Amino acid sequence: MTRIYTSIANIAIFNPHQTNRWQIGLILILGLLLRLGGIQHGLPYVYDPDEPIFMWYAEQIVVNKDLNPHWFGHPGSTTIYLLAILYASIFIIGYLAGNFQTTWDLRLFCDQDPTLIYLLSRGTMLVFGVVTVLLVFLLARRLFSHNTALLAAGILAITPLHVHYSKFVRTDIQATFWVVLAFWFCLNIVEKGCWRDYLLAGAMTGIATATKYPAALIFASIIIAHLLIRNWDPSHQIKLISSGLASFAAMFASSPYLFLDYRTTLSNISDEIIFHPLAAERNTQFFKNLVWYLQVPLAKSFTWIGLILIGTGIILCFRQRQKSGYLLASFPIIFLLFISSNKLYWERWVIIALPFLSTLLAYAATETVQWISQRWRSMPSGWVYAAWLLIIIIPLFVSSLKDSVTLATPDTRTLAAEWILNNIPPGSNLAVEWYSPSLPKEAFNYFYINDLGNLVRFDPQNYYKKLYTPYGKLGDINDLQSIQDQDIAFIVMSNLYDRYLLTPKSHPEIIEKYEAIMELGKLVFSARPEPWKTQGVTIRIYQVKTR
Repeated sequence: MTRIYTSIANIAIFNPHQTNRWQIGLILILGLLLRLGGIQHGLPYVYDPDEPIFMWYAEQIVVNKDLNPHWFGHPGSTTIYLLAILYASIFIIGYLAGNFQTTWDLRLFCDQDPTLIYLLSRGTMLVFGVVTVLLVFLLARRLFSHNTALLAAGILAITPLHVHYSKFVRTDIQATFWVVLAFWFCLNIVEKGCWRDYLLAGAMTGIATATKYPAALIFASIIIAHLLIRNWDPSHQIKLISSGLASFAAMFASSPYLFLDYRTTLSNISDEIIFHPLAAERNTQFFKNLVWYLQVPLAKSFTWIGLILIGTGIILCFRQRQKSGYLLASFPIIFLLFISSNKLYWERWVIIALPFLSTLLAYAATETVQWISQRWRSMPSGWVYAAWLLIIIIPLFVSSLKDSVTLATPDTRTLAAEWILNNIPPGSNLAVEWYSPSLPKEAFNYFYINDLGNLVRFDPQNYYKKLYTPYGKLGDINDLQSIQDQDIAFIVMSNLYDRYLLTPKSHPEIIEKYEAIMELGKLVFSARPEPWKTQGVTIRIYQVKTR
């Protein structure tokens, strides 16, 4: 741990014998600016379906004064507790200023305008993202060289997936930070094999797991580091067991109710396993999943040339037969194989592996420069670095910049909400579905499709928030006639229909219902997301034909 503190101090306070502060400083500033761009996306509306989950349970802890989150789906406990601290801080400040009397006042304040709490929460995730870039620099410099470290940090600083999810209240970026920190102590185990490093590696693993379950795979690196020492003394094996115990202890300390409220934990895990969200419906074959990860999120994160260099970096790590190289190359392989074995897959699942892949890419690129310079002395190494800049760095930077600018543009749902409020008479009957605009709960009569497939009316009296958040899928409706029976005047559709069209053979009956619903009305408004111009999802509004 002292080594990390010393390394960070050498960067924070200029020390020419250790590093040039301005180089890593510029990289961190670049990473920070890219992650700040569009961090206010959607606000004061909240359109991401997952952000409110963590915010809600964090708010519940403060409002109800109950430390049990009552949800362990990710498990996300460290994220929820951290957000609860933010909520509590706002309450204390408001209470001292005389604005809040009870925690319920805090809830009403955040409901009135969630901008403040969401910006603070997203900013917290952003900090984890930027600090992870710094950790990658320290890690790559420790393993290879200063130039490799700068390149590795620079790549992660502009990697589109890492930049994008640093602006959302989720567990991915936070878990990645703890995993990289755990890996640092795994390297210590290989070099020293002392008790402290076993315990700290286990503790970081436990905290990472309490953040996001798949992060537990970093314990495989602890096992590999232990085996690489090749000390078969029985007393030495106790260190590995102690590391496992430290992992459980840290996990319990970070998320005690994960164990104490085990019934809820088992229920949430079961729900996560059987839950098949439309966006993640994919092939269940391992190799098809693996190919998808390579073709989509990883190619998007590093380009195809970058993936070739990553593969080269893995080969170099194994060829050099260095213990630290084995350790670095093994984790992303193990992690990628694990997530590919899952029946569902998401592009964000690769985020935990991005720091390691960035380091491998930088290592291969640096070695390639040296190899070319040795064989073609007439070609300056600077030209080779410039080639990598053009081929890899610039496309990644442009992609992240485009995403940041797009996130800062108006959301299609906000544009749709404005159109609805300006063009639809108050009190009209609206049928709405998930991912469509949030609207004042008293402005219209809202209808949604419940879990039984019935069209039911929303009751604003049972809903404390001022904005109605749409629920249900129109394509699940049992009786199309109920739309006219309930005198629905307008139908507000999100992009669910478009997502079903991506797998037409899987849901033909739902697609038919959506198309039949569209036939009931006339399209009066539509908005689609466009890079650099608008963010969000496709929104269509139909005015139902009168009978």
